[in-house]
Amino acid sequence: MPAPDRNLELRVQYLEEVNRWINQALEVGASLNDSFIRVGVDNVERSIFKEVMHELKKLFEFEAMAFMLVDETCHEFVISECDPYTENELLQQEIDYYIDQGIFSWALNQSRACVVRRSGRQGSAVLHVLSTRSRIRGMFVALQACDINDVQDHPMNFLSMLLLSVSNSLSSHELYRYVNEHNRNLEQVVAKRTSELEDARMQAEAANKAKSSFLANMSHEIRTPLTSVIGYAEWLKYDSTSEDERREAVDAIVRTGKHVQSVINDILDLSKIENNKLTVELIMVSLGGMISELVRLMTMHATDKGLLFNLAYEFPLPRMIKTDPTRLKQILINLCSNAIKFTEHGSVCLRISSRPDDGMIDFSVEDSGIGIENAKIDKLFDSFTQADVSTTRRFGGTGLGLNISRHLAQMLGGDIKVTSKPGEGSHFVASVATDSSVFQDLIYEVGGMQDSASQIVEDINIQEYGLQGRVLLAEDNIDNQRLVGHYLKRLGLDICVVDNGQLAVERALEEEFDLVLMDMQMPKMDGPEAAMILRQTGRSVPIVALTANIGEEDRDHCIAAGCNDFLCKPIDKQHFFTVVSRYLKKANDIEEPLSIDSEFDELKQKYIELIGGRQHEVSKALAENDRAFIKSSMHQFKGSAGGYGFPELGLMAARIEAMLKADINADVSADVDSFIQECQRIAG
Repeated sequence: MPAPDRNLELRVQYLEEVNRWINQALEVGASLNDSFIRVGVDNVERSIFKEVMHELKKLFEFEAMAFMLVDETCHEFVISECDPYTENELLQQEIDYYIDQGIFSWALNQSRACVVRRSGRQGSAVLHVLSTRSRIRGMFVALQACDINDVQDHPMNFLSMLLLSVSNSLSSHELYRYVNEHNRNLEQVVAKRTSELEDARMQAEAANKAKSSFLANMSHEIRTPLTSVIGYAEWLKYDSTSEDERREAVDAIVRTGKHVQSVINDILDLSKIENNKLTVELIMVSLGGMISELVRLMTMHATDKGLLFNLAYEFPLPRMIKTDPTRLKQILINLCSNAIKFTEHGSVCLRISSRPDDGMIDFSVEDSGIGIENAKIDKLFDSFTQADVSTTRRFGGTGLGLNISRHLAQMLGGDIKVTSKPGEGSHFVASVATDSSVFQDLIYEVGGMQDSASQIVEDINIQEYGLQGRVLLAEDNIDNQRLVGHYLKRLGLDICVVDNGQLAVERALEEEFDLVLMDMQMPKMDGPEAAMILRQTGRSVPIVALTANIGEEDRDHCIAAGCNDFLCKPIDKQHFFTVVSRYLKKANDIEEPLSIDSEFDELKQKYIELIGGRQHEVSKALAENDRAFIKSSMHQFKGSAGGYGFPELGLMAARIEAMLKADINADVSADVDSFIQECQRIAG
């Protein structure tokens, strides 16, 4: 019997060992697969790494091993888990060595286990990248005692398959986390959106209900006075109607007509607000003058109802404020009218104070009326609503006034706030912003407020504005010719006056001028056309536009036509001198003090005399329904009255012109009557 082949025995023995190792490896792989499935959502990486290292000890005689992950913030490889923990420093030293030698970066680009020599020691190290097709996630590092030449292939191949499984498991759990997080976010978004849609549905239902109530209220607010108008108008047709009855009927028609006009104005203003077309125009205005006009109106309304209307100032207050006087008065009229409407007995008080540090003016309206419950205060500023339905039935109104007033106050840089107690009255405070410079000229007593209501802009030191040069003034309004001419003469300037754009062009082409003051609305040829012709002919003389229209479009139109600057009417004296001085040289010597003197008093007296005559022309135009003449006259008064010290008259004219601009057929009879009465008061 032949002797057994020793080599064959060794080979069989080797294969048996390999087979046992493979079976053990398969058990390890199955165990790890179960572990990967059981891993929770928290600390996924560390849980997987611990399980893998625990199982690897069954197959490999590693002295130490570690899993490294890429830090997404600094893009460095950081040890996430190691075994044993006490060898963390040793592992880090080895890793630093491999990084310095370039071995680490080389191993990152290999898709297999890389066996390398250890630094300064016997034994070897295994480096294996943790990666998927999409990205590199980290590195596995293990230290072992065997020499590099003694490392067999099949354990390393298994290690590669195992670590690929680890990488895929990490990616799967990451994707699982992402999907779960996305689902949670989606659920939150859906829940939030569902809640928002429900809120929107409820708000839409509430809005529809409010608008339905509003339309019913509007029907009542318009149809009721129209019934009165029609009834009184038919009454006037009967010959048997006495003179007193006719007068009573006319008064009732005017009164109810104003009410309908107020309702329609509220609706139009709300429409402008919702379409972002409501604008404000900021100008300097006398605080005392604006308030005196308001107080006269509100005192009359309060007296008719048997109430007291009080005015209180908290000094000091600025003489002038920069605001939109028309819109500010609209706010105050609404607040004061509401206070009077909801007060049966007692008084209403308008209190005015200032906050110089904040650049604000506060208008406080206090009443002793029915008051409002706290729960209903928030509804006050909603469109189409009042505090409750009973308020609408009892007191009427559109439910738009406070909503519009708050929008206007916010457009003027402030807001409206309210406090109230049922049965004890209400306290509304409307705040508006003004230019900080107005607090340099303050009033400290009631007499100063009363004086500022009727005087021109306060005297200033004109001495510093002494100028030299020749000025062409193109202005068709004789009153403005006199006023602007007076200012220019007192500056020591030589002036030439023409009354239309065509003459302005002719004179400017024939003679030399240092400055042209050009009115924008003139007969034959308006200001913009005249300015364009002068620029087209090569004239570079500075042109300053004079305009009563101070909207952004009007200003842009002036500049586009070739004007260098613009001045707003009514003329603000200090601003006028400042603008003119930009384009003219200073005078070396001024022979006489430049101040507002008796010459202006004479001009003002002439203007008062002209007012007395023009009021009859306006009255006649109203009777003949000559709206074009009324509109033209109001434009002239708007631009001149304030310059002569009658800002209230100018504001009334501006309102009438604006109404006719918006609708040439607008009912302005009541406003014109008030304008005529103001003219009569001024003319004495």
